[in-house]
Amino acid sequence: MSPVPVSPLKTLKTHSLNPNLTTRAIKSLCAYTVKSGGSNKLLDDGSVDLLVQFTLDKVPSNASNKPHRLSVPHRPLPSSVVGEDDYTVCIIVKDGSKEWVTDTVSEQGEKMGYVKKVLTLSKIRKDFKQHQQRRELLRTYTTFLADDRILPMLSKSLGKSFFTAKKQPIPIRLTRAESFPTTVSLAINGSTYLYIPSGTTVTIKSGSPTHLSEFQLHENVSAIVTQAVGKLQGGWKGIREINLRAGDSVGVPIYARTLKGLKDIESMGGGGRREEEEEEEKEVEEKEEKVEKKMVKKTKSPLVKALEKGREEKKGMSRKEKRKAVQPDVVPEKKAKVDGRKGKKEGEDEVGGKKVTGSKTTTTTGKKTTVGEDVATDPNFRACKKFKRSLSGKGFVFKKGSKGVGFYRDVKPEVDRVWRDGLGKRGGGGGRGGNKGGKKKRGRR
Repeated sequence: MSPVPVSPLKTLKTHSLNPNLTTRAIKSLCAYTVKSGGSNKLLDDGSVDLLVQFTLDKVPSNASNKPHRLSVPHRPLPSSVVGEDDYTVCIIVKDGSKEWVTDTVSEQGEKMGYVKKVLTLSKIRKDFKQHQQRRELLRTYTTFLADDRILPMLSKSLGKSFFTAKKQPIPIRLTRAESFPTTVSLAINGSTYLYIPSGTTVTIKSGSPTHLSEFQLHENVSAIVTQAVGKLQGGWKGIREINLRAGDSVGVPIYARTLKGLKDIESMGGGGRREEEEEEEKEVEEKEEKVEKKMVKKTKSPLVKALEKGREEKKGMSRKEKRKAVQPDVVPEKKAKVDGRKGKKEGEDEVGGKKVTGSKTTTTTGKKTTVGEDVATDPNFRACKKFKRSLSGKGFVFKKGSKGVGFYRDVKPEVDRVWRDGLGKRGGGGGRGGNKGGKKKRGRR
């Protein structure tokens, strides 16, 4: 059996990133950040982070501002932070929780020294009303944490600038004072977050080239892609492309859903995969196709198999043979031969001023058909399996009788005259003639 040709638009069955292609993309973006000076003109905070960008086929139906936590092997510090001492955290809590949160932070000392400020929701609403005040708060602290119970109310209080800079508050659960330090440490160390937007582009931070090496960024990107695919709607089937960006740079593609797109990406990078890898992929695809065909055959029910067998048998048959296979006992009626004279056809009979053609009963013996006794010679019966207006006439009734199903001549019942005369001689007192005395009967009229 010859191998199945692989279409260039065929989707990949084994979805994964090409490590060589990812390494080249990270290397080129790191060189770009060094050349551009490492500043983001849009945010004006000097941060240039390596971003993993997913392009989806459809807009997600589960869009939400609540992030999904993704664990990464290396802490993704932003490029605006020079060292660990410059990393600052601001926690936003409910009005009644500020006292015990502040006491817990002071008790931990250096373990939670990065927590520099604890704000309440009412304080943000009161002191940060203007846009300039909110941007100043955004620049002051590196990361913002918030109680998950007040997270829906913060989007209006903080404004659009937090969401544009991808620094919206990370939700944490503040119900127990004992687990508070662990919760904060888990949210900050070795974690990045996936926000499902109301569009077809999803962006996730993987780290900064100023703090992490190319190998560490590669490990973070691989961990992000592996975990994010399971949280996006549709999984690999819903992802069209995966790109890497650094700040406001152009996206560098590292994955495409089709083989043609993947080859185009590799040609852009100045090198392609080896022929051995391509042959291995083709062999894997052929094996998977064979396994799928076997599974489909096993799962077919007996009824489906019988229907398919019947279709295969009918493929080489003509239309007449198909009709005979479906209705073997039905023989089409022969058309009556027209006589040379204008007027009557063979087997026609005039009943009530109408021309009626008598039908013939036929019997089948194998392939040949023999014409039986002509029923049209009987003027009182016309054989017909179904009611036909053309065979009906005045004085005929369609019914099943001794000669079979057909039209029988309707015979009027004969009344016994002796019995009828005797019925008239009987005395009747119900009519006007029966009242011989001339007296009127009383009663209802």
